[in-house]
Formats: sequence, structure tokens, C-alpha cells
Amino acid sequence: LDVGHLERLRRSESRVEIGLDFATAYGDAHTHRLKLYLCERPYLTDILPVVHLFGVHVVDATLTEIATTAAPSLWVVSFRIEPMTVAGAAVGDVEARVLDGLRSALSGRVGSDELNRLVLAAGLDWRSVDVLRAYVEYARQIGQAPAGTLAIDAFLRHPAATRALLALFRARF
Repeated sequence: LDVGHLERLRRSESRVEIGLDFATAYGDAHTHRLKLYLCERPYLTDILPVVHLFGVHVVDATLTEIATTAAPSLWVVSFRIEPMTVAGAAVGDVEARVLDGLRSALSGRVGSDELNRLVLAAGLDWRSVDVLRAYVEYARQIGQAPAGTLAIDAFLRHPAATRALLALFRARF
């Protein structure tokens, strides 16, 4: 698992690789390992908030440098996390959506804010969340958004209504 991710980083196919290990070889049958593979030295103060904003509960983390004399160092951040579960979701589906969203956020393709919690809480993919983010920002720019984080809080408190709003958007456009 690790070698494939590291090789993709070396070939510059991506700036960030992500993996999830369900194995319980770490002594705790109730946690998983979320691994981030990076080209640059990461700082937990930068990465942990992004992971947290997806609703992932981190128990602890380790940082490992992969150094060789022939190439620049690569880095592996291994988070021990609580399982990402959503009632009624297929095993692996939730994790795939969260990993895809994390990859997009960590590579800078999408913003990192409270709306990312909808990936786990409402079963949305990161692209749908980004559509909501664009609408909230547009409403702010034209002076029609509720004050503060009221709109975001409403989306988070009412995931079924949020899904229905996105379904309406898809049907209209």
C-alpha cells in the first residue's frame, strides 16, 4: 500500500496521496489508519484542521520521513482515527467519499471549511459541497446571505434538506 502511493508522489502524478488501512494490527480493533503521503514536510497544525473539518475524529498521529540519497524526502502522516460510519451507507462508500474530499482539500482544489462536514454528515461528495459553498459565497457577495455562519449551520443541522436542495439544483441545471 505505502510503496504505490510513494511511487506516485515520486513520479509527480499528484502532490498528495491518501490511503486508509482497516487493519487492526495496531492493537486497537476500534480504529483505522488514515495515511497521507506528501512531497513536502507537513505540519500537523496545518493538516489536522483540514481532516477535522471533514468530521473525522483523530485519536493520534505519527510523522515519518522517507529519506534517500538519490531523491528528496517524502513524508507519511499516519492518523489513528475512529471509523467513519453513517447509518445505511455501504461499507467503503463513506470512506471513499471522505478520502476523495480530503485529497481535493489538501491539494488546494477545494476550500477547507465547515461545509466539508457534509461529506460525512449528509453523504455528499466534495463537488456537491463545493456547489453549496459557491452559492453561499455568491449570496454573501450580493448581500443576500444570512449573517455569520447561519446558512452553513442550517445545512449542517438539516442534511436531508441539504440533499433535497442539491437534487433540485441538479434537476434544474
